[in-house]
Order: sequence, then C-alpha cells, then structure tokens
Amino acid sequence: MSNVLVLGTSHTTDKHAYYEKDGQKYYCKYKEGELTWSQYLANKLNMNHIDCAIGGFGIETYATRILSVTDKYDIALLEIPDYYRNELYVEQENITYKPNYLLDNEFWKDNEIKKYFQEVIRYNPSDYDCNKTTIKKINRVNKNAVQPLTLEDFKASIRNTVRHNEHLQNDKIYATITMINGYLKSKKVLPIWFSYQFELPAYDLTDFIIVNDQIEFKTIKDYVKNNLKYDFNDVNYAGDGVHLNSNHWRKLVDDLFVNFIKRRM
Repeated sequence: MSNVLVLGTSHTTDKHAYYEKDGQKYYCKYKEGELTWSQYLANKLNMNHIDCAIGGFGIETYATRILSVTDKYDIALLEIPDYYRNELYVEQENITYKPNYLLDNEFWKDNEIKKYFQEVIRYNPSDYDCNKTTIKKINRVNKNAVQPLTLEDFKASIRNTVRHNEHLQNDKIYATITMINGYLKSKKVLPIWFSYQFELPAYDLTDFIIVNDQIEFKTIKDYVKNNLKYDFNDVNYAGDGVHLNSNHWRKLVDDLFVNFIKRRM
C-alpha cells in the first residue's frame, strides 16, 4: 500500500481543543481513535497516511516539514495557508544545535511531548491581548531559554505583523508553493493542493493540481459559506467559530477530494 503525505495547518489537522462542548461532539475524537478527516480520506484512497499537518504553523515551516519526512510517499496533499501565522525560534539551554536540526522528523512529530512546543512560539495578531493561552506559550519557551522572551518584545513582534503588506506576503506564499510543487514533482511525487482561505484567482495555477478547481477556485471557506450556506456562528457548523466541524469536512472529502484525487492517481 502506497503512502499519502498530508501537510497543512489546524484546518487540516482536525485536532481541536474544543472537540466536545456542552455534551455535543463537533470535532474529531482523535484521542479515542476516531479518524481525522485526512485519515478518512487516506482510507478512501486505500493509502497509508503520513500526517505532517500542525496547527498554528505557516508556510515558513512547510519546506522543513517536508524535508523531515523519511518515509516514501506517492501523493502529497497540501493546504495553501494564509499569511497570518508566524513563529519565533527561542534558543534553549543544554541543546547542541547541529545542522539539519529542524529537518529531523522527531522535531515535528505530533506526540504527547511536542518538541516544537518547547522551542518555538507560534503567534498571530490575536495573541496581542496576551490571554492565558498566549502567556502559557511564552512561559513554555522561556523555561529553558538562553535569552528569555520578554512580554514587550513579544508584543513588538505581533505589532510588526500588522505592518506586513498582505499582497506581498501572498506573493511570497505563491512563490514558496511554486518551489515546493516543483520539488515534489522532481521526486516523482504527485502534489495536490487545496486552499481553505488563501485567495487563488490572482495567480498563475497552470502547473498546479488544485482541488478548488471544481468550485471555480473559490476558497473552501467561501464555498461552504456561500454555496452550502454554512453559518460559522452556528456551533453545528463550526464548534469554535473558526474551524469547520469534522462531519462537514468528511462531506467535503466525499464530494470534492476522493474522486478528484483518484482520477489523477
């Protein structure tokens, strides 16, 4: 059985803190063995699943995550992320940093003791208020930091993200996925892309295989809101108001992903 690599953000992981609320199930109970939507897709394709999706990490980590994978795979399913995700890498004491440190599969492995949690702080503009979750992230990387990250320095990093030129950031994302697309093809891997909320029409997509092609290159978020009439203020569609509920992702897998990919295998 061949392998499919899955790479993306929290929209691809299907692993959310609020997977159950008020006794209602909205998200995958992955800790109890329930399949995430990308595992469900792999089963439909009769392929083994290599999970390289991590919530909160953006395009800057895609190349290192791909290069960290040691298992061979024939297909890569990749989410095109938006530009709101940022990372700060905080040097830790008692660690010898050698070349290829970030290219080690152990660094990116999604297990109970996540190595990247201890050394990398992920942030976006919503962290500026420094709520309990944000403070917890700062304290975690500061625990063994060579130079602890101060709250003011952290806020300054967030302030700078507001100054980013969105158009140029999107150009950088497009340039990066173009390079990744070519790299995977050179390794005889079939890259298949999808966009949850990255706007596609502005770019030349001739060399890409993109699931969104079937929905006139709308983002999946726009498609489910405007065509399927999903209301993200309704917990029956998005339990936390941001991430699409697991049952709706499975419907998208059945409607948009399975046959689209099978025709290209």
